[in-house]
Order: sequence, then structure tokens, then C-alpha cells
Amino acid sequence: WEIVFLLGGGFALSKGIQDSGLMDYISSGLEYVQSHVPRFVFPLVLTTLVTFLTELVSNSAMASILLPLLANLGREATNLALLPATLACSCAFMLPSATPPNAIAYSTGLLKVVPDMVVPGLFLNIVAIFVITLWCIFVAPVFF
Repeated sequence: WEIVFLLGGGFALSKGIQDSGLMDYISSGLEYVQSHVPRFVFPLVLTTLVTFLTELVSNSAMASILLPLLANLGREATNLALLPATLACSCAFMLPSATPPNAIAYSTGLLKVVPDMVVPGLFLNIVAIFVITLWCIFVAPVFF
């Protein structure tokens, strides 16, 4: 039941953001930021933000909240917003609570949080941020 409530809570939060008008407000702010920063900066910041937020929030909840917001940016934002955010939602490597596999590995008692999970996870997050950003800027436009 915990997983059902976790997923349902993310979907309910996303629906509340849409129905309250908060989505339009945040989308207008994102449009402003996107139009005033260099092409490389927006996906880099977005990927970094989503990557580190998924350490604290479930991946599916983050996607269900963030992707509708980014979809409001329009078709031109696909490679620079939707793709980086979608890929970054899967980059939770640092904390035991980030994903079920991390929690299972930590529950064995053989791992410590900081030296065994946070340090390698931080390295993986940084590599993933740059790989996702570069892929979305240079490779994704060829396919999408």
C-alpha cells in the first residue's frame, strides 16, 4: 500500500498544481528563464535540479509533477526541457531512500551512507548531469 499511496500522492499533487493555476504561473516563470539564458544553461540547471530532487522525492512523483509543467513550455522545449528532466528523474544514486534498490542494498547492513553511497552516488550524479545535458543539446535534435 505504501507504493500505491506514494504514486497516488504524486499524481494528486500534479493534478492539484494543474487545477489551481500554479502550473501556468510556474510555466510563465520557466518560459522567462528559458528565453533569457544561453541554450546550454537551461538544460544543465534543469537536469541538476531534477537529479538532486529525486534523491528526496520518488522518481515517479517527480516526473508526474514536473513534466506537465515543462510540457507547457511548448514543442521547442522538448529537447531542452522534457528530455533532460525525464532522464534526470532516473538518476537517484546517493541515498538509501532514493530508490528501492538503494534501500535494499543499504538494508543488508554492509554499507554506510556517506562513504559507500553518497560519495560514489555524487560522482555518478555529476557524470549523469553532463551526459544528459550534452546528449539533449547535441544528439537528441537529430532524432526528435
